[in-house]
This record gives sequence, C-alpha cells and structure tokens, in this order.
Amino acid sequence: MISTHIQGLGQALFTARENQIHFLSASDENEPVDAALIQKADLIVAGIAHEPYIHLDIRTPFGESVGQSQIDIALAEALGPRHANFQNCGWHIQFVEDTNLGSNHRVFVALKKNNDQSPKMGFDGQYPLELAIEAYGEKIFSEKGEANFQFLFKENDFAFSLLFLNGAPFHILNLSNRSLKNNVPDLPVKSDSEKNFKKDFEKRILQHREFAINQGKLGQVALKTFYQGKLELQDFPLLQDLKPSQLPPLEFSEANRGSDSIPRPLDAKGTLHYGLALVASQAQYQGHNQSIEEAKNSNYLLRTRFQFLKISSAIFGICLLILSGLFLSNLLLKNKINKLNASYQVFENQVKKIRDLRKEKIQIETSIAELSPVWNLPMNWSEVFNGLAKALPHEAGIDGISATLRPDGKLSLSFRAWVKDWNQVQGIEKSLSHTHPFSNIVLSEQRKESSSGTVVFQVTATLERD
Repeated sequence: MISTHIQGLGQALFTARENQIHFLSASDENEPVDAALIQKADLIVAGIAHEPYIHLDIRTPFGESVGQSQIDIALAEALGPRHANFQNCGWHIQFVEDTNLGSNHRVFVALKKNNDQSPKMGFDGQYPLELAIEAYGEKIFSEKGEANFQFLFKENDFAFSLLFLNGAPFHILNLSNRSLKNNVPDLPVKSDSEKNFKKDFEKRILQHREFAINQGKLGQVALKTFYQGKLELQDFPLLQDLKPSQLPPLEFSEANRGSDSIPRPLDAKGTLHYGLALVASQAQYQGHNQSIEEAKNSNYLLRTRFQFLKISSAIFGICLLILSGLFLSNLLLKNKINKLNASYQVFENQVKKIRDLRKEKIQIETSIAELSPVWNLPMNWSEVFNGLAKALPHEAGIDGISATLRPDGKLSLSFRAWVKDWNQVQGIEKSLSHTHPFSNIVLSEQRKESSSGTVVFQVTATLERD
C-alpha cells in the first residue's frame, strides 16, 4: 500500500499490484504520519511543491553515460552565481540521443535552497511534484500513443506544463503563482501582483509551447494540447486557440478499489496523487528521494517490529491450535486403542480359525488335483474329419493321419498335408484354429517339391473333448 501526501491536496491511498497502481481512497485532510499509518502503509510519500526543477542537456563522447561530476559542472554553468544558493537533490536521465558529435543526454535535476529546513520524519519518500507530472505524462503517452503533446495541469495553487516530444518528457514548467513570484531557474518570469497572474500564466504556457516548437524536432507534426484540473478556458482566450482536449478522470473498477463499496472516478487532486504513487513505485525516480536515511530506517524498524509481532502472534495462535488438536487427538486415540484391545482377542480367534480352514482347503485342492479320470467319452470323429475337410482347399490332400491319447484324456492328432501354393498353408492353420475340437495348431516340415510343385507340410493339433 502507498500513502501519498500533498500539502493543500490532502492524502490518497493506492495499492501496487502486477506493475499497476490501483486507487483505494482519498481525503482532503492529511492523516497524521504516526505509527499506525506507518504500520498500515508500505510506503509513505510526500510531494514537494514550489521547489526549483531544472533541465540540462549534456553531451558526452559517443556511448558514454553521464556521472555526478558532469552534472555538477553543468549545474554550475546553468545557474551561474546562483549555484551557491542551491543544492542538488537528485537527478535522472530522461533520454539519450546519439548524434555525429556524440551522445546528448537530457537530464532532469531537482534543486533545493540551502536555507530550507530538513525533510520531515515519517516519510519513506519525498519527491518534487514535477516528477508526478512527468510520470503521468508517461501514462498519457502509453494510453493515447501520442508522442508529441503539451499537458497542462491546474488545481488550486498547483499548475504545471509538460512538454512531451518524440515519446519522452522533454521539459516541465511549474506555473503556480508562487513559482512565478519565486523566479525559478527555468524560463524565469516575474509577477508583481495577483492581478497579473492570469496574464503571466497564459504567457508562460505559450512561451513553453514555442520553446518546444523551436527545438525543430516536430517537423510537420502538430503539437497537441491536453489538460486536466480546473483550467477555465474562458479566462484564457489565447489558450482557446490551441483547442486543448480535456482528459477524462481516471476510473477504477470495484475490484481495484479494495473495500470501497461505490466506484468513482479520480478527480484532479487524485491525479497528482496518482502521479506521485507512480513515482514512488518506479526505480528510475528513486535518485530524487529527499527523505533522510534516519526517517527511512525508523519506518523500516517500526514496520519490521510490527510484522514480527504479527507473525509471532500468528505463530503462537497456530501453536495453541496445534496443541489443542494434539490433546484432543490423544484422547480419541486412547479411546480407540481401548476398543481395539477389546476386539483384538475376538479377531485373533477368528484369524486362527481362518488359518486352519485355509490349510484344510489346500489339502483338499491338492488331493483333487492328483485325481485323473478313469473313463473319457468317445471322440466325435465325424466332427474331426468334417473340420479337416472344410479347412483344406479343394485341390489338397492328407495322409499318415495318427491320433495319440494323452494322460489328461485329450488326443494329439498328426498328419501330413499338401497344397498347391504357400498362401494356402496359412489359411489351413487359421481355419483349423477356429474349428472345434482343434486347438494348439502347429505346422512344421514345410517344403516344396520340385517335381510336382506342391507344398508339403506336417500338421500337429490337440483334439479337445466335450
């Protein structure tokens, strides 16, 4: 679970599942960051507003990346005398463009005034809100497939303009009234009165748009404009000519909203919270985290201790259940053993009787097996010769027929036969095998006489009695 906090925009809760952020709930009031919230949420993130956010273009030899030393040199050149008033609070490379002169790196850097107070305790992460707008621009690109656009956001005292070129964030401008007065490093414009805010606001949006067009990277492609939040177009006549499209609010299904009973769209305030949750869940923005290690370690120890207590309680409960089950099982086993002991003597006597009966049965079966019949019914020779006649082809013959009485009362029949070709031999064997009383048909001594061309073979079979 991720808990996001923005001063002036309340708090929101999200869950991260399967690389996606799902909205749970939102509140206009910030819940105190105490032990209960730290134990409830896996990440507690604060959005930092109204701090300088600068963009750097750094060229390196082809294939080489950018390091901290190069960032420091580029910052000193960009800020000039003001460099001593700011400290680097994190940076990331947004994209790299390879040219004949080397590799151009577009680097976004968050700054902080040296006299600002230290980050507050209780937060696992504190990120500039510009990162939230940047992450939300990535979402717009992935959903709409629009590689070049200007995204405007305005809600209460928060206002931003994002330039998205060639499928990547190119420049982010803080347009809030406070930022206009504070004269931030990027595109500084002074505003001396609240009355001129709308004029300066509109002017800076158009300047920002011209800044993107002047890069010469759009070609013939038009730069679309999207907006979200409370941007009253009737108050900005020049912006109406851009024909900006208002983005629909984010909607989350019932399954994604956890215990909430009524699904509802995420308003503009929640949009900024959603972008902040995206930042907290993505590794590329972790270099901007301004939370001190003491705060992160404190939260980690508190969650670890809480998890340990939960696991210990669960293990203790499971152990109690296991002991109770073992005790009950022991009682049941003792009762069953007593019943089995009572039945043992009865079953033992029955087994002895069964063994005696089995011995007697074996003796009887052995005696019967040794008996042999003293008289057999006469063989039905008409059936035998009819079977031979049917099995033999028309131009075939037999001779040397003999029958021998076997000890089991069956007869062994043997004779020599001859046919015209080899194919008829297999037919005779198959026919006799399916004719009563013949069984165990064996053909042997097969040969073909060269003088007559006939095939001669010996047939042996068993004659079964009825």
